Amino acid sequence: MAEIIREDHKVWIADLPPKTGKNSVIAAISRCLQSLGLPVDYEYLMGIGSQAFRIQFSWCPSAPHAFCGFNTTNPALAAVGYTLIQLSTTCPSHRDDIEEPNDAEVVRALKAVRDSIDQGIPCIGDWEESDVINGYEQLPDGRIGLLNAGGQSITQLPWSVGLLQQTTSQPSREESFRWSLQTAVTHAHTPVSSGYSMDERTVMSYPGGFAAWEKWIGELNDPAVVQLDDLPDDAWFGHCLGNAWTLESLIDARYTAAGYLRTSSKDMTAIADHLNRAADHYQEIGRLLEVAWHSARYPWQPNARAEWDLPARRNQADVMSTAFAYEKQTVSALEDTLTVIQ
Repeated sequence: MAEIIREDHKVWIADLPPKTGKNSVIAAISRCLQSLGLPVDYEYLMGIGSQAFRIQFSWCPSAPHAFCGFNTTNPALAAVGYTLIQLSTTCPSHRDDIEEPNDAEVVRALKAVRDSIDQGIPCIGDWEESDVINGYEQLPDGRIGLLNAGGQSITQLPWSVGLLQQTTSQPSREESFRWSLQTAVTHAHTPVSSGYSMDERTVMSYPGGFAAWEKWIGELNDPAVVQLDDLPDDAWFGHCLGNAWTLESLIDARYTAAGYLRTSSKDMTAIADHLNRAADHYQEIGRLLEVAWHSARYPWQPNARAEWDLPARRNQADVMSTAFAYEKQTVSALEDTLTVIQ
């Protein structure tokens, strides 16, 4: 059990593992589980939950989030014998200021976090991205405050909190691995990716799989479909951010997929060659996407609007088209692998 530090009005869990990876939800869960002594890392959770293989795109930076669309957090946790209970900490929704900080729903969620920390189990805080809640403090007015991984006060309540709970059973490692490959193939051929988002309190849908690649590449190339150069600044900011963050997240995912398959091949000698070939493809996809990344911009970068012009977007699309061809080859390789292990 992790060491719990109690100092004055603060309580926190010591020695949280360092953060790795781009996907904030999977990274936070990885740190929490490692603090509990589980031998699972970011790469494994990304792969076993299928986030490493997933693609969603809609010009919105929410598309790569593990909770949005096809939720990859639940299967990742199920594979290691855990589940995530999410409780809202905003009322009536995260898009409004919290006018009632003592709302019963919020109070119940904060007490649940406190109880979890007292048991040595870190929690997840969900804003636009997710992070670890590593402790709590008793505030002068009697309310419970939250602490981040550095032991510092969290000044803005998250939209929701996630509590880790151990389950009574879990699938075998082989079953979970086979599910991850089958889901990678299924997702590639599923044009719409949907799922309920606790943070948004609604079902969220995105173009997914091959359809997401086609939408993204096609709309980068065709200024008549998405007239980025004519958008007002606030709308352009969101589109530019969605492009850059989805691309950066996809680079991370595909490199992680390569690592996950290579690591898995060491324990699965009968299909090691298949897995290593697929891993090589994912590695090349990551490399190509890094080349495409040179054409992308975050909206806060100097001269971003001028530099991410139509020629730059078309150059990004050209490189992504090559990466997409490798993606289709890789999915075929996974299909061949599944015929061997099923």
